[in-house]
Amino acid sequence: MTIELYIQGTQCTACKLLIEDVGNEQEGVSSVSVDYGTGITLIHHNKPVDLQSFKRDIEGLGNYTVHLPGVT
Repeated sequence: MTIELYIQGTQCTACKLLIEDVGNEQEGVSSVSVDYGTGITLIHHNKPVDLQSFKRDIEGLGNYTVHLPGVT
C-alpha cells in the first residue's frame, strides 16, 4: 500500500535523504521516496502507519511542514 503526501520545505538531495532515513524508521513503513523538487512523498507500507507520528518526526527535523492526505 502507498500513501502520498506533500512535505513543504524540501530543497535538495540532503533533505530527501534525511526525510527518507527518518521515515524508514517508522513502524510499518517499508520504504519512503521523496521528490525534493515537488515535495511529493510516497510512503510504502505493509501495515498501518501512524501519520501523526511521521509528521511529528519529520517536522522535528527542521523547516519542514508535512501536509497529510485529507487534512487541510
